[in-house]
Amino acid sequence: MTLPFLSLEQIELFLLVFFRTMGIIAASPPFGNKSIPNQQKVALSILVSLILLPLVPTTGFTAATEMLPLMVMVFKEVMVGLIIGFVARLLFMAVEMAGQMVGVALGFSIVNVFDPTQGTQVPIVSQLYGIMAILIFLATGAYQWFFQGLMDSFSLIPIAGMVFSGGLMDFMIRASAESFVIAIKLSAPVLATMVFVDIIQGVMARTVPQMNIFIVGYPLKIGMGLLILGLSLTFFTEYFIAQLQVLREDFYIVMKAMGKG
Repeated sequence: MTLPFLSLEQIELFLLVFFRTMGIIAASPPFGNKSIPNQQKVALSILVSLILLPLVPTTGFTAATEMLPLMVMVFKEVMVGLIIGFVARLLFMAVEMAGQMVGVALGFSIVNVFDPTQGTQVPIVSQLYGIMAILIFLATGAYQWFFQGLMDSFSLIPIAGMVFSGGLMDFMIRASAESFVIAIKLSAPVLATMVFVDIIQGVMARTVPQMNIFIVGYPLKIGMGLLILGLSLTFFTEYFIAQLQVLREDFYIVMKAMGKG
């Protein structure tokens, strides 16, 4: 297949594959992080699209001869990519939310650092959790089945065959709610410890009123929180890896919902 002999159907097929791939890469971490230049995202999307193009099923695909039908097809492909990428981002958003809750519990709510992946100020514990999540994502090879899911999406969702359905909306609502549950579970060890420390401080304040509980309690709270935070990193790793497996299943669930309607 050389450029002078490309047909209109082949050109449109490549564009639609590119827009779906670009939507996924732009919306999903770590590929969609703001620290990655847009030129590199586009270049990666073009490269992946060229690799996938010969493998994309073309059964039932007909090239659009007018601008309006072509724009509708492009819109559908972009939405497919953004929705699949958003499902992946929900897990990482839950990790950052857990870091924010831990930071507030430790009294670090005013200690923010610049996060280059998001381009905003975030709590320091959120950045720690976010970096760990990305490292686990790369170390476990999850990016491999991520691209496998992208290739399978063209079989489950034909080109320009996306359907908005009630099942898709239900899944997105449930996935969003589940992200809050994941955040609470990840932060639970530190939050539970902080409640226990607060109870101890309350008892000490009542039994030893001469003690300045604010001077004694604040270092105690930070020290215990950091200790439990360090001890819970093993739990964080194991739980996040388990959620990556759940995410892999969610990919196919959402793709089937968009393909069948």
